[in-house]
Amino acid sequence: KPVIMGRKTWESLPKRPLAGRTNIVITRQRDYQAPGAQVAADVDGALDLARAGKPEEIAVIGGGEIFGAFLPLVDRVYLTEVDLSVEGDTFFPKLAPAHWLETSREVHEKGPNDTASFILRVLDRIVP
Repeated sequence: KPVIMGRKTWESLPKRPLAGRTNIVITRQRDYQAPGAQVAADVDGALDLARAGKPEEIAVIGGGEIFGAFLPLVDRVYLTEVDLSVEGDTFFPKLAPAHWLETSREVHEKGPNDTASFILRVLDRIVP
């Protein structure tokens, strides 16, 4: 499954590229190099690269601006909600409840090696 991300998300990865998948980085920097990844200038370019292998799904993994650009195009959201307060300046866009149906929910309680409990949710777009 190809993964699409913004430059800052790419640079935040402790190990690059993410193994076993096509990594695609969107950036406005014309000469940007992302060893082990493909680089696109915009959403359309990233989608062209991702669709080249005819995958069943394409994952968009951040950041906030990238999520916002792709949200109108997606049919499914895999959302992890972590029960933890953190400071930050990048957020996932708000999802209008009338447009999304939760089709799966897995609650994971905090274990002895975990920092927090979390919920894995799958939301499918409701077609009007």
